[in-house]
Amino acid sequence: MALAEQGLQTLRRLWRALGTLVWLLARRLPEPTKKPLRSLRGLALRMARHPGSYARRALLGFPWFRTVTLVIFALPLLALLQLALRADVDLFDALEGASLWRLAGNSVLLTLLAVIGAAVLGSVAAMLVGLFEFPGRRLLGGLMLLPMAVPAYVNAFVYTDLLEYAGPLQKGLRWLFGWQSKADYWFFEVRSLPMAALMLALVLYPYVYLITLVAIQRMGQSLIDAGRMLDHNAWRRFFRLVLPPLLPAVAAGSAIVAMESLADFGTVDFFAVPVLTTGMYDLWINRGNLPAASQLSMGLLSFVALMLLVKQSLHVKGASLDASRGGAMRRKPLPGGGRWLAYLFLLLTWSLAFALPIGRLVWLSVKSARWGLEPSLWGALAASFWLGLLASLVVGLVALVFIVTKRLRSNSALATLDGFATLGYAVPGVVVGLGVLLVLTSIDKLLSHWFLAWFDWRPRLWLTGTSVALILAYSLRFFASAYNSLAEASRRIGPNVEWAARSLGRSSSAIVWQLHLPLLAGGLMTGGLLVFVDTVKELPATLLLRPLNMNTLATHVYQFASDGLLEESAAGACLIVVVGLAPVLLLVRALR
Repeated sequence: MALAEQGLQTLRRLWRALGTLVWLLARRLPEPTKKPLRSLRGLALRMARHPGSYARRALLGFPWFRTVTLVIFALPLLALLQLALRADVDLFDALEGASLWRLAGNSVLLTLLAVIGAAVLGSVAAMLVGLFEFPGRRLLGGLMLLPMAVPAYVNAFVYTDLLEYAGPLQKGLRWLFGWQSKADYWFFEVRSLPMAALMLALVLYPYVYLITLVAIQRMGQSLIDAGRMLDHNAWRRFFRLVLPPLLPAVAAGSAIVAMESLADFGTVDFFAVPVLTTGMYDLWINRGNLPAASQLSMGLLSFVALMLLVKQSLHVKGASLDASRGGAMRRKPLPGGGRWLAYLFLLLTWSLAFALPIGRLVWLSVKSARWGLEPSLWGALAASFWLGLLASLVVGLVALVFIVTKRLRSNSALATLDGFATLGYAVPGVVVGLGVLLVLTSIDKLLSHWFLAWFDWRPRLWLTGTSVALILAYSLRFFASAYNSLAEASRRIGPNVEWAARSLGRSSSAIVWQLHLPLLAGGLMTGGLLVFVDTVKELPATLLLRPLNMNTLATHVYQFASDGLLEESAAGACLIVVVGLAPVLLLVRALR
């Protein structure tokens, strides 16, 4: 007890010394700067008198936890930026055979084609489901979201198997027309940039579909009624009154598609399409040139930042829709011919994006009978499960602290820090992987230097090539999923709940345990599930950071499929899709 009391007295003396130092500095500074310094001195003196209570308040009331989290999240990107600015390399020479302009041009073209395809498929599907009434509308509307569960690289593997020279389609054509070799007929190149864009559009159009459908549901019937009062026909009402308010929603969904297309690695690498992400991976893994890879990552991040700004501005523009004006829009019944065209479009889109590839994967899995005969598959499943569970727990707890402290002491500084912390979802996985690798390698080198100097012992790498690197990368990438789910659950709690609890004499800790945790439990579970699914599907960061001799489901499927062994990878791909279906089904249920 004497030792504890002595430590407490020392802490108080330090705080008093800090307050005195601030007071002396404040006397010599201009008047505008004196007020905050006086406040800091007063805070130091109060903390000296009651250090225990202020330690608790520091965690709950001040953004130190957010600041530390933000610094940890920002370190990989800052390290890449610092290396890129300091590196004395010529990026054009480092790329050797691959031209920088070719990589950038292919990335832009791939993104443009994917955005056009996803915007057309998603917006048309949303308008059919949201504006018209026909039998089976709700079922088809839910089915249109299922492709969100399928990674683009899985569709790329399946369509290559179906469409290549040795695939069933070309075999059937040769048998039907009597062709003997490839020289007898023309068939488009499967592993090409347009096909990569099509694979991305097929799995990313649900973003456009979902955002546009929500915008339609928020649109007031008064728009249509105003058009009828002006004697507009149906087409004129659609193009002049319905379509313009929906364009920001379509564009916002397209911006998400653009960011996902720029960040894609598995599809373009499998199709051998040189883009910025594959160029970064090649510079580091195959050529060992991390400085050049960091410079290329800055160019990729500039494209992503532009798309993020576009998305944010369009989100603000699209927020003006209000279903309260005249009530929700009433759907118009489709006549017979239009109904069959709607069925054709929706079913064809869903079949190409989900039913056909998944059906092929299930057939190959059953045919190869590898569900219980492949030990590496179950090892990959176990690794994916534990990594996803750990990432969900870490990210969920951090997001919970963010939300709880924001409710207990809300201010603009906390909201600003939250906004920065959730930007990781827009950073490509290959960039996150390179940044985390650079930071952890530097930490390991520093620890090794210290141990060598102090104990004459050089330890092994403690962080690089371990699960810690993967958890850090997953946390940075997928923090926004957990945070947004908890923020949505928090918005459903009344703003005066905390004041009512405090009026009953409850402390901050009692409010957290007895009020916040039970009310936020649903959002925490949903956010954890989203993080788990994203972790299982993540490929480039896992390829860069995984420990030796460890595979997840994503890397297991990718390695076998890259070697042309789709049957061996089919069961793992089915498991990825099954895991990915869980949040999609929750989303379908929420839309109903």
